Amino acid sequence: MTTLPSPLILFGALSGRPSEADVASALESARAAGYSDFMVYARSGLEIDYMGEEWLELVGHFLRHAERLGMSIWLYDEFNWPSGSCKGRVTAENPDFSNYICAVYPGKDGAFDWRFFRAPPISANVFDAEAMARFRALTHEVYERRFRRYFGSVIRGIFTDEPGSGHWMELPPGDLVNFRWYRGLEADYRAETGRDFRVDVEAWCKKVRESESPKVRKSAVSSRVWEDYTAVLGHAFRRAFTAPASAWADRLGIVSTGHLMNEASPYGAANCNGLTLHVLKGMSKPGVDDIFTRPTAAKAEWLTLATIQHACDRTGRGGMAELFALGPADLAFDRMRQQIWLFALHKVDTFLLALHFMSPHGFIEKPHYAMFFTPLQPWFFDQAAFHDDAREASAFARKPFRYDVAARYRERTAGRVAIVGGEHRPDLGNLLRELDSHQFAVNLAEEDEPCTEPIVFDFDDKGIFEERTGRRFDSAAEARDWLSGGGLSESSVALEAGVRAADLVLRRYNDGTAVLLNLRDEDRELVFVAGGERVPVALPARGVWMYRPGARHAEVSGSAVPVVGDWALALDRGNRRRIRFLADGTARITATEPVRVRFALCDIPAVRADVTLDGAPLAGVRPCTFLGFGYDGVYRETDPVDLAPGEHVFTCAGREDRGLFLPVLWMEGAFAVREPGTLLPLPSSVPYGPLASIGLADFAGKATYSADVDVPADAESLELGTGHAAVAVRLGGRDLGTRLFAPWRYQVPPELRGTRQTLEITVTTSIRPIFGAEADAVPGASPSAKPSWIPPLPGEAGTGLVFARWREAAEATAKLERP
Repeated sequence: MTTLPSPLILFGALSGRPSEADVASALESARAAGYSDFMVYARSGLEIDYMGEEWLELVGHFLRHAERLGMSIWLYDEFNWPSGSCKGRVTAENPDFSNYICAVYPGKDGAFDWRFFRAPPISANVFDAEAMARFRALTHEVYERRFRRYFGSVIRGIFTDEPGSGHWMELPPGDLVNFRWYRGLEADYRAETGRDFRVDVEAWCKKVRESESPKVRKSAVSSRVWEDYTAVLGHAFRRAFTAPASAWADRLGIVSTGHLMNEASPYGAANCNGLTLHVLKGMSKPGVDDIFTRPTAAKAEWLTLATIQHACDRTGRGGMAELFALGPADLAFDRMRQQIWLFALHKVDTFLLALHFMSPHGFIEKPHYAMFFTPLQPWFFDQAAFHDDAREASAFARKPFRYDVAARYRERTAGRVAIVGGEHRPDLGNLLRELDSHQFAVNLAEEDEPCTEPIVFDFDDKGIFEERTGRRFDSAAEARDWLSGGGLSESSVALEAGVRAADLVLRRYNDGTAVLLNLRDEDRELVFVAGGERVPVALPARGVWMYRPGARHAEVSGSAVPVVGDWALALDRGNRRRIRFLADGTARITATEPVRVRFALCDIPAVRADVTLDGAPLAGVRPCTFLGFGYDGVYRETDPVDLAPGEHVFTCAGREDRGLFLPVLWMEGAFAVREPGTLLPLPSSVPYGPLASIGLADFAGKATYSADVDVPADAESLELGTGHAAVAVRLGGRDLGTRLFAPWRYQVPPELRGTRQTLEITVTTSIRPIFGAEADAVPGASPSAKPSWIPPLPGEAGTGLVFARWREAAEATAKLERP
């Protein structure tokens, strides 16, 4: 039986100067970890000329080795982001291809002064068809000429990243209005509206000037010009950028995908994209970016989710979501799984995992974006269950489900508000949050799009109203309460304490199945009511539960019996510790007993420093062998050093140790640590508890707990608590499996019950702690710097063997009850 390719794509960040051997190693390890797709992305720190001959040779290495391994490659259409300039070449060749801001100032004798300001060349003007044609000539067409035979086979798609730029310019004060400009705007406006753009703008400005007073706002001056301008902007963006890129991709048998800028805010989206829904549907496989990775009801990007659901629904080709890019050094698998299912329940079937760092060179310029999907992670080769679960999520993404209600996305209104302000802002984001997180599936509709749903919410200057009944609501919560109270009849719903459960996404599919997704960080006891049946549901924190008509949704009950005694502990590698230098260039550690260690010093010129230990220079004498994938190649290790008991002082000269993910110095050896820096012997036996409690808070690897245990005769399963880590279990030499998310329960083979066996529990940690605490990361960093990782949830910080207990066998019951 052929296994379906995984819908998870590694987002390969290329920096430094990767060799063909580096490429082969990266793809081979990715294949061994279950990945079949890899995206090639040129990132800060790249030491070869982007789109030059050496770059094309590097891409060729990826294509040849991917073909050898039966893998697919996705191209990225830019150096870093935003897309559209070919690393500034488009605007360097022709400054008229730049982004422009037009500002209108009061002139003399009632006239108006139109001034045009050229934006910094962070990207070219994505509304300008000629500029974007030049962009494709420098990127897409170069790839086509060089690698034509790989398109439609090895090359699967091309990805665009936030084309365009926001309204980011300091302008002279006193303007009446300012807005984005492109060559051809006036002609497009006339073609679309039959009116003259300058005449309309100046008519609006005249009203503003005549009525302006401390009591009159610009937003109170009515005119269609800014709504129509927003539509013109969106149509130009699709004509110039997404539609031609998709036509090029279709011709070559690949897909055009990626994401726009500012999907989460209707006003930012309108300012950057015009009509976001229209532009996004110009991609052959629409995509979005979930930058914040916070899938709680209060913080999830509900408009982003609704936007991609709309685009996937209308184009029918699935969608892609870029996930985890905003710097968490690691997330527990259940949080990653929750995010994948959240997007799958909004019709996204492909997931781009950011990032896979082949080298840490990029952290010199961009120190904060650092989610590691690489063999540097101790769990990298343990992801089989992650891939299988993502395949199931992807399959559900492609199944049709029933919309409960519709909500109109007033993009033209959002465009007006983005330009001139407005006190009455459509409360779309809150409405989507209140409905979607209370089990209502919402069909996001364009302003004039026909809707077949029985309930259609819309917005005007007075707030929210329902189109068919005319009923008005003072808030999104009131609209939700009206639906929950009987405004909509339903065939199935999940209850908690007898009422509709909140913080829960529900999808009811046309084949009768249903999926519940828990948005809370706590376990919950629910009842799912479906077709006259009441099904009790034990829903784990951040967990997923599926209902299938006619299936026995069984649950094993029974008491839990602890597995008693201390455990022998074995580590698969030495403990690694980043030596963090203070502002004065010193660092201190204290050894309680003699310990042998090795050090690794960064060999990248921009980070390399002169380091001493107790006054003697530390020098790397060979390539590093203990840091791991990507890092060994840029560090050099010392000969072993014997540290005597007592305090030892390091100094760092020539550089500040400011790189959170690219430190000057590492230490490795068989030691534990009591903070702030006391080295202890490794324990030979340990009690229950997190690794931090025995001095291994920074340990990044596999910790195996073992003991000879008496297996109770009625032990149906083994239940573990490990701080949400990846955990593998062996009993009597039998592999009981690896779990990545709840329930952490392992079936005990019947023939081992009532016997004495060796129990081995391998807890695989992450690299999150090894780089240092967020609170003191990157001394002196700008207050605007992005967070380096999302704080761990309750229970995640305590990685280790927290508890182990036998779950006694008991009769499994179907738990299907008639009301």
